[in-house]
Amino acid sequence: MYNSTDDSQLWKFDQDGTTEDGTPKYKMVSKAGRNIEYRYPETVEEVETVTGRFLAVASSNNTFSFHLRTADKGWQLFWNEYETEDSNGIMEVTGSYMNKTNTDTEVTAYAEMPSVGSHLKIYKENEPIDIGLPQFSTDTEEYWYYIQFARVKNKQNVAVLSASEPGELLTQAELDPENELFKWKFVGNMAECLIVDINGNAWGVKSTSIVDASEGDYYKFEGYGIKTWALFNESDTENTQRYVNDFGGTADQVGQWSLDSGSEMVFTSTETVSIDNPVTDEEDPVVSTTYYTIEGLQLGSQLPSVQGIYIEKTTHTSKKVSARKIFIPGR
Repeated sequence: MYNSTDDSQLWKFDQDGTTEDGTPKYKMVSKAGRNIEYRYPETVEEVETVTGRFLAVASSNNTFSFHLRTADKGWQLFWNEYETEDSNGIMEVTGSYMNKTNTDTEVTAYAEMPSVGSHLKIYKENEPIDIGLPQFSTDTEEYWYYIQFARVKNKQNVAVLSASEPGELLTQAELDPENELFKWKFVGNMAECLIVDINGNAWGVKSTSIVDASEGDYYKFEGYGIKTWALFNESDTENTQRYVNDFGGTADQVGQWSLDSGSEMVFTSTETVSIDNPVTDEEDPVVSTTYYTIEGLQLGSQLPSVQGIYIEKTTHTSKKVSARKIFIPGR
């Protein structure tokens, strides 16, 4: 877990030359003075049980280059493993991408760029970090969220919808903020929580239905992307497929499957601001307005026309900048 006071979690990139094609190479050095280095298995037993891992060591010659994912503008770190000369005498860089393991506790190398596990977000020291994790409700404080599957969210503005009575199926439907059955709260912690609706019912029956909260399944949050998560059903010990899933991206069903792209989920606070009630200041008027998706993608100065939740950033004459969430209803 991120700890802003832990120097071993703070890194700098020291340039260490360039590749043959001019791409900058960097060494990764922690504020605690450690370097990142890839270590291969050293014994026959290790080769049979584990692959190599990136470790923090006293010193290292390993270098990395930044590669941009064109699909989502996310960064990946390419490990410049070695350079070789092709048949025309041109030097080529061979290597792999830094990639998290399935345990989320170790970092390894992976050859393919499309892997979501190598998608990085880099923050400055002391910069507030939003990892997309919902706040957990308690007996005295409640935090409500819309739950959406990432791979259908960009195609259709649908969200997980509860049902009126225990025993009825969970579904996905077009998000309607006026319908409180779209609202969910998380009770517990990252390792074990209930997902509860406005009527006090919870997810259960292998993530397909709502049940009385006393019979609800418990879920564990596992990181998937930069600000997205997968939910693992801790209670369903008899089933091998235990990740909440959207079942093929059809935007209607909810169930469980193995961890794949259908497991990636987004949680959005229901505390949105109506676009009909903007805050105004006659002595410090707004001079520019920019809109962003909830994931931070800049859309421009025109009010979005597609239904959904957006971020509106306004700049005032005084250079003061403010931001708020807005909801664009269907038209």
